[in-house]
Amino acid sequence: MLKTLRGKMLIFFSLILLIITLTLTSISYITTIRSVKETKVSQIMAIAENTKDVIDIDKLKEIDNTSNPANQPYYKELQHRLQEIKEFNKLTYLYTLGKKSSGDKDVYYYMVDGSDPSAEDFSHYGDEESNDTFPAMGEVFKRKLPSNVEFSESEEYGAIATAYVPVLDKDGNIVTVIGADIDAQEIFSLMDKQRMFIIIACVISLLIGFVLTFIFTKVLTKPIINLNNGVDKVKDGDLTVQLESENKDEIGDLSNTFQNLVANLKSVIQNIEENSVTLENVSNASSAKLYSSKELSERINEIANELLLLSNNQLQYSGKTEESTKTLKDSILSINSLANTIQESSNLNKHESEKGNELLTQTYNQINVANKKMEDATLKMNSLLQKSSEIENIITIIDSITEQTNLLSLNASIEAARAGESGKGFSVVAEEIRKLAEKSASSTKEIDRIIKEILAETNETSLFISDSSNEIQTGMHQLSDSKVAFEKIAANAGDINNKIEDLQSSIIEIKSEAEQVSANMENINESISTSTLRNKEISVLTDEQTNNLDEIASINNSLNSIVNTYNELLEKFKK
Repeated sequence: MLKTLRGKMLIFFSLILLIITLTLTSISYITTIRSVKETKVSQIMAIAENTKDVIDIDKLKEIDNTSNPANQPYYKELQHRLQEIKEFNKLTYLYTLGKKSSGDKDVYYYMVDGSDPSAEDFSHYGDEESNDTFPAMGEVFKRKLPSNVEFSESEEYGAIATAYVPVLDKDGNIVTVIGADIDAQEIFSLMDKQRMFIIIACVISLLIGFVLTFIFTKVLTKPIINLNNGVDKVKDGDLTVQLESENKDEIGDLSNTFQNLVANLKSVIQNIEENSVTLENVSNASSAKLYSSKELSERINEIANELLLLSNNQLQYSGKTEESTKTLKDSILSINSLANTIQESSNLNKHESEKGNELLTQTYNQINVANKKMEDATLKMNSLLQKSSEIENIITIIDSITEQTNLLSLNASIEAARAGESGKGFSVVAEEIRKLAEKSASSTKEIDRIIKEILAETNETSLFISDSSNEIQTGMHQLSDSKVAFEKIAANAGDINNKIEDLQSSIIEIKSEAEQVSANMENINESISTSTLRNKEISVLTDEQTNNLDEIASINNSLNSIVNTYNELLEKFKK
């Protein structure tokens, strides 16, 4: 069923209707239950709040601190008041709770129960209550705020709604908690009725939706089924199908379009049948012409191959000639390079010889100047020797004067001794003259010694200068000879440069002719290469032509195959 369009539509629309029904009934269910619960919540909270007004907090604290609270007058009074409120408002239970600590655990217990004391479910003062059964009770003691109304259903208490309201003293401490339970059986009954209503509504809506969808899909899919049957007939080759649809919707348009398609297909097949014979004849004639053209192309290809072989041989010989020309050209270039190197070396030698000649000339001139200065130094040294001799003569005279002074001092001392007391002054003067004479003699000897050393060194220097002058004269003669040799080398280098220039001129002419030959050979090679390329192009084009002819033949074969296929297909169609 799921494989048909009708089955899919049935399931799809049924599910949509079911979802809509569930949504609407769920909203109605939630709204109704919420409204009833809010009514009960308002009622029970109002009763619990009003009960706070009848409790005397101070008296309740007093009875809670006594050893037997149940015998206290206020206990009985409060129990009676709570019982009246319970019966008047038709509550299931109305009571007050307290809390005490037992070790590290909180214990909750009943203080005053508003039920009939003779009833079995009456709670006496101090009876404990578990917080696990009513967790909202413990929350009120902790938060000191009224609890939310709890709706519960159990075998012990039945269906009830419970609310807890704290009673606080002036200091904000909890004295007791009022617990009020009201019968909530009607709410749970209403919830059961609503759930049953939802189930019934879903079943009814599902049945109604299935019936309506079944009718709708049958009307909708009938022309589609007819169209599908017609397509199956055309698939089997029956072109006599007639589809007439009176619908003005998209399905009707699709049926009419399919009918036109069948008519056009029938016309096309008739044309194919008429033209297939003509196409077969044309294909046979084309195949014959193609076979003849292929033979001609093969012959052209053979001739082009022979021409290509001859061109390759000519190109090979031309290549060898070109290689010889290139070898000659390379040799000429090597000779030219060698000549350039020789010329550069010759120019360098010429330049260096000219430079050496200039240096020799400068050296010769400098040595000449040094020789003149050495001659002047020799003259001055000779003059110095003469003056030293003159100084020696003067020292001899001074030495003689010193001896005479010393003698005179001696005579003066003798005369002073003769004169006695009157000659003592003269004796002192004579003594000073003697000391002066001795100092002069000593200085004169020192001067004589120094002058003799100077004379000795001067003689040695004069001899050294004389020897140096002789060596300078010898060097000047050698420099003169070297200068003449360098001038000859420069002249020979000039002759070599002239000959090398002549050799370069000849090499340039040979190189020019070799380049011309090489250029001619390159032109020949280019022509041959061009011819070879043209031959290759002819060969390639011929190959392409052959391939094209093969492809055309293959196409003709394919056309014949297509024609055969068309004939086979035409036999399947009914006309």
